[in-house]
Amino acid sequence: MSTKITRWTLRSKFILILLLFGVLPMIVIGWAGYNASKRTIIQQAMEIQSRLLEQTVASLNSELSMYQMLAGSFGQEESVRQMLDPESSPDDLKRYIKEWDMFNQLMSKLVFSKFEKTPSILIYGYNRKVFTSWGADGSRLADYLDSKAEFKKVLQAGSSERFVWVTPHLAFDPSSATEPMLTYEAGYTDIETGTEWGKIMISGSVAALVDDLASNNQFIIAKTDGSLVYSPSKATAPVAILQEAVAADYGKVTTVLNQGKSMDNSLYISAKLLNDWVVVKEIPYQNFLSELGQIRNILLVVIGLCALLSILLGHLFTGRILRPIKQMVRVMRRIGSGEWTHVPLIRTDPELDMLQRSFLSMTSDLKELHERMEMEQRQKLEIELQTLQSQIQPHMIKNTLAVISGLALHGQMEKIREVVHALGYFLSSKIYPENPLVTVKDDLDALQHYLTIMRIRYPDRIHVLIDVPDALLGQYIPRFTLQPLVENSIYHGMYGEAAIHIWIQAYDISDTFTITVSDNGAGTSNRPLEAVVEAEDIEQMQTYSGIGLSNIQQRIALYFGGAGSLQFESSPGSGAQVEISLPKQQ
Repeated sequence: MSTKITRWTLRSKFILILLLFGVLPMIVIGWAGYNASKRTIIQQAMEIQSRLLEQTVASLNSELSMYQMLAGSFGQEESVRQMLDPESSPDDLKRYIKEWDMFNQLMSKLVFSKFEKTPSILIYGYNRKVFTSWGADGSRLADYLDSKAEFKKVLQAGSSERFVWVTPHLAFDPSSATEPMLTYEAGYTDIETGTEWGKIMISGSVAALVDDLASNNQFIIAKTDGSLVYSPSKATAPVAILQEAVAADYGKVTTVLNQGKSMDNSLYISAKLLNDWVVVKEIPYQNFLSELGQIRNILLVVIGLCALLSILLGHLFTGRILRPIKQMVRVMRRIGSGEWTHVPLIRTDPELDMLQRSFLSMTSDLKELHERMEMEQRQKLEIELQTLQSQIQPHMIKNTLAVISGLALHGQMEKIREVVHALGYFLSSKIYPENPLVTVKDDLDALQHYLTIMRIRYPDRIHVLIDVPDALLGQYIPRFTLQPLVENSIYHGMYGEAAIHIWIQAYDISDTFTITVSDNGAGTSNRPLEAVVEAEDIEQMQTYSGIGLSNIQQRIALYFGGAGSLQFESSPGSGAQVEISLPKQQ
């Protein structure tokens, strides 16, 4: 006779999962091989691109160096000194024409014979003489240049430094060229006088200079402050890359900026030019990883299928495990917040079903124990409150009769009537109702009768200010709360013949409300919440309230749980304050 298995055990299910995912090591090995190949290709690409950038930067530095040497060569020529002599004037046409001949000879000697791409030459004298490798359509060159904003920017750039590379600018010659120009500006200083007589400007097309770099238009040139000098086709680089390029230590000619990092799916290589500008070249990974695309796509499909299978199986198997556990957690949280509810059984695996039934049985036992302990605690506090009240009554009657006796001797019948009425109310069942909670209004009424007796007993020494909004008079508090707090303020706070001021205030705070009882009495360094105040004789009864703060605090916790609280603050000479926070009843 065979036994039919209707349920799989948890162990069997986990064995099945392990068997299904035996292919995972194959996926890991394949992915590791792909990453290893990718790293190798990237490393080789970095080396190749670095060598190419080194060659390009060397060529560019050679061009820039020739600009510097050309400016230096012009500056060493005696004929240039004659041209820029401040004693001469462009109005001396005969001399000016002769100097133009000398300038053309210098162009043949220094420029035409050495440069394949002739740069633009401009010698600008502060004596208003200008010599250029281009004409100005018959206009006076000095006046023409003064009208060009681009020339003024270039001239201003060299005002603080003798030698300066000027950020690419538009051409200021009469041509219609719109491509940016790069200018090396050198100040011409007379050796004898030490004063600057003019500027020598060597300009060239940036596009022509960076022709080797511009093959893919994915590079930028930046200054040491991170500002862009040149960027073809609006090419950009992340700010972090620019900052790294500027701060890099160029021990070698080139530096890989984001090695080991992914930055916009590109590799960035930088190099520094001889004028301290940096070239940042972007090489997209796709340029050299395209061959791995097919392998990567296959791996992604395999990984995706495995991930989908893992999610499906994980959902099916772990769901059956977690459902009863989550339900037990929810029940625990409800129990923690004081909510006891019936929990239905969930059909699950045999092992978890046993745990679930044991937990529900334990929950039922805990509920019965909690209810029994709550009832015992409630009865204990009620008995304690009744005992303390029974201790207060004889003491209260004795003191009040003494007051009445004193009033009778003086024939103050009206005050005797007030005292007797207040005492009768105070000892009546109105302040000891069956309901453990009373409204704020009822507790204040009981307090007013108590204060009537105390004001007659201590004339002009007890001043009580009550500030409770009407909206809070119907809220509930534990019965016999305010009178003990005021009594504590009177007996603890009054000293000598000084009067005491007591403030009773209530505040509406969203879903809760707060009642504070504060005084300006003697204060104390004791912490009365640590134990219930107990009176052992009549003298001590006159000093302490029969109802301690601890009893009030326990009743608040019993009736309101964690939503209610009582705080006590006091220090010698600074009075005392009791603050009670309770939830509002809707």
